[in-house]
Amino acid sequence: MPCRVSARQPGDTPIRGGRSGGQPPRRGRYRPEQLMASVRMTRLTAALIVIPALLLLAATPAFSQERSIPDKRKIEKRKPAAASSQDPLKVFKGLERAWQKKNADDIASYAGEGRVFLDVRGIGKKGGYYSRSQVKYLFKDMFRTDDQVKFEFIKFQNLEEPDRKVYGIAYRSCKNNRSGKVFQDKVYVTLGREGPSWVVAEIKTTR
Repeated sequence: MPCRVSARQPGDTPIRGGRSGGQPPRRGRYRPEQLMASVRMTRLTAALIVIPALLLLAATPAFSQERSIPDKRKIEKRKPAAASSQDPLKVFKGLERAWQKKNADDIASYAGEGRVFLDVRGIGKKGGYYSRSQVKYLFKDMFRTDDQVKFEFIKFQNLEEPDRKVYGIAYRSCKNNRSGKVFQDKVYVTLGREGPSWVVAEIKTTR
């Protein structure tokens, strides 16, 4: 006859099947710490996507504005010449006022991009070609040394039919600030074409 096995004998180790009643544990549920880790990972992923997008949107208007601002140097090059520089007589009159006021900056402003030939008594340099900035400093030194008592244009040549050069002759009277000696001479100014404008090309003095 078959032997019957007792359902439970004293001293036997109980079989743990999970929940009461011997039912197996349910599957598919996350533990709390796993759920929190998943939430944190989702937030981090969203942040990595959203933050670069916001930065790109913020930079786009600034970049567009930067590209829309034109280069000032290009604008200056495209500016038409002033009306005074397109009229040789107005250039002579402007130069005359600047000389009378001992304004070296204004005198240099009538120089062109090229070099100007200067052979002027009182500038402390021999005749030669000088840049616009050099013209300014040479005249500043001369105005400190000699008081310009009088400067006035008395004659013009080639104003009616200018080709490439126009000439002006001025009378000058100066007084040396150290010696007090007064000297007089004539100043010959030559204007030349630079594009549509007239600029100072040469300034010379003779007794």
